[in-house]
Amino acid sequence: MTSQVVKLDPAQPDPSAVARVVETLRRGGLVALPTETYYGLAADAANDVALGKVFEVKGRDRGKPLLLLLSHPGMLAGLVPDIPEAAQILMDRFWPGGLTLVLRSDPRVSRLVTGGTGTVAVRVTGHSLARQIIAALGRPVTGTSANLAGAPPCADPQGLPVALGDLIDLVVDAGPTLGGKPSTLVDVTTVPPRLLRPGVISFSDIDSLVKLMDAPA
Repeated sequence: MTSQVVKLDPAQPDPSAVARVVETLRRGGLVALPTETYYGLAADAANDVALGKVFEVKGRDRGKPLLLLLSHPGMLAGLVPDIPEAAQILMDRFWPGGLTLVLRSDPRVSRLVTGGTGTVAVRVTGHSLARQIIAALGRPVTGTSANLAGAPPCADPQGLPVALGDLIDLVVDAGPTLGGKPSTLVDVTTVPPRLLRPGVISFSDIDSLVKLMDAPA
């Protein structure tokens, strides 16, 4: 038996199918969602049982933080105590899109999300369907890649049942994603901010707005 698949047109998603995806997340299920780069493994970030399943399914070390996908910047409320000026500049320019920011986390954020780091990695995804689903849920979801730990990320939904089998509840098939580079990861808890991972948004584009501590290797 493999995961159930829901086909959705990102331009005109069927509301009843979207509701089915949201209900799966709401009851603690795991859903493979498209993002602007690869398919991500989504779980309700407010549900520790669901978060635990993410680690189990991927074979992921529980000490590694989980990045979160948001539908809009307003979802940062309750996740972070403050938004540094540099973060606001980058959010205004690159969200929605492939920029993940590391911010100080609110103490209420699950340790399964933060990995005990005191920080949380977040982005407003550039994929319109994923944003619609997250908005309907009303809470952030995890956005770690939908694969086993150490395996390549997946841009083609046809490969997800092969990669994860019956380990997740639902695959949202919205067609292939762009793939390529992952999201760019910037730590905005330091002054100046620090580039942690080069990605789809170039170092030069970010550095032109906010001077970064480190150039990419």
